[in-house]
Amino acid sequence: MTFGVLQRVKEHFWPTGQKETQAPMGPAHFNDSEIASLRQQLKANSDSALKIRAARGHKVNPRILAARKAGANV
Repeated sequence: MTFGVLQRVKEHFWPTGQKETQAPMGPAHFNDSEIASLRQQLKANSDSALKIRAARGHKVNPRILAARKAGANV
């Protein structure tokens, strides 16, 4: 009786049968207009988040602020 239980536990934690694997997902294919739209949405969301953060009085390091004004994505 104990042997049967141990066999079931062993099979549960260390299965010996064929493992079921999912097919690997291929790369996502987006056309140029979809990519441009996603970039625009990300930039708009980032800009609005920065405005909200500034309205709350969050202070930014002056060096980071200068880098942002220079066009860096910081």
